[in-house]
Amino acid sequence: DINKKYIYIYNTIESLSIKQKKIIQKIYNKNRKTILEIPSIDYKIKGGYVHQVYNVLLLFNRVNNNKFDKDLIITGILLKYIGLLKSFDSNNPNIPNKNSFKDVKIFSLDIISTFLKSSKKNLINNLKNIIISNKNYQEAMYVEYLFKIERLSNKSIEWKYFMFKFRINQTGLICGYY
Repeated sequence: DINKKYIYIYNTIESLSIKQKKIIQKIYNKNRKTILEIPSIDYKIKGGYVHQVYNVLLLFNRVNNNKFDKDLIITGILLKYIGLLKSFDSNNPNIPNKNSFKDVKIFSLDIISTFLKSSKKNLINNLKNIIISNKNYQEAMYVEYLFKIERLSNKSIEWKYFMFKFRINQTGLICGYY
């Protein structure tokens, strides 16, 4: 049920450090109704965004190896595709296709800029790197791979049946399953 998944997401937001929690609460509280309805890029169904974020958070909790700032990774998961809010019109859904990914990322950056104060420049830069999937930024690649694994696993069988191994090298995150 979509409401239970949203509650799980909101409880995850509550567990974050105060600086990230306040920002995400503002975004999610202001847009709750829309967040519950919008599809995602991969789940073109009502509530697809919540479904995907929920799955990625579950995956992260399963594979978290504490090599990165947990709050930053969770914040990145919660905000990476928040730009879908600007891609959605309740009268005429206009969800971008895979070729319009750039638009969603630009919208995500715009939403984050609106809610973050310039005094949080370090957090803004970290989130920008995550949203644009900066290959030179390990946290960005970690979040990107979590979403990729979630996408792949839902195309074959449910990811909960896989055990994932992760290791970090200079080029980013390498993953495999066994």
